[in-house]
Amino acid sequence: EDDPIPPVAKALAEQAWVLCFDEFSVTDIADAMILSRLFSALFAGGVVLVATSNVAPEDLYRDGLNRQLFLPFIAILKRHAEVLSLDSDKDYRLEKLSRTPVYVMPADAAADEALDEAWQAMTHGAPTAETSLTLKGRMAAMPAASGDAARFSFSDLCEKPLGARDYLAIASRFSTVFIDHV
Repeated sequence: EDDPIPPVAKALAEQAWVLCFDEFSVTDIADAMILSRLFSALFAGGVVLVATSNVAPEDLYRDGLNRQLFLPFIAILKRHAEVLSLDSDKDYRLEKLSRTPVYVMPADAAADEALDEAWQAMTHGAPTAETSLTLKGRMAAMPAASGDAARFSFSDLCEKPLGARDYLAIASRFSTVFIDHV
């Protein structure tokens, strides 16, 4: 019966006056509806939003279910945020891979070695460990991770019951994903 959004917004505003989001996106109608109410309360409390996104505010949740219900949030963002486009001819994400092939074939021992070398270069030799990620309320094992890079076998990703939301969660957590034994 009580609306949980105002006390959550108040608690956030008491702890931080700036909120930063990297790769801000909206993929779910429930999230879309909560964001509108939450950000209205945060902005009213003087909180500043800094966010990066590959999507302009007017394109958030494009083609989403009941998008018309999300449009007021876009108006709120435009009213309270200055949008800066940081277009560049250079994709800096690919800079680390400039001398590394994106595909290694055939799938043999030499390919495994090449992927191992590329992994070491990408992670700068940092330790690799198994980790877990919460996917739709359940914990899923990530067989190898180091920083913002993850490494999976094809069977880890494609022969297990994973869906679009799971892949989005993996892509949101890791900027680089290696897939071997395809």
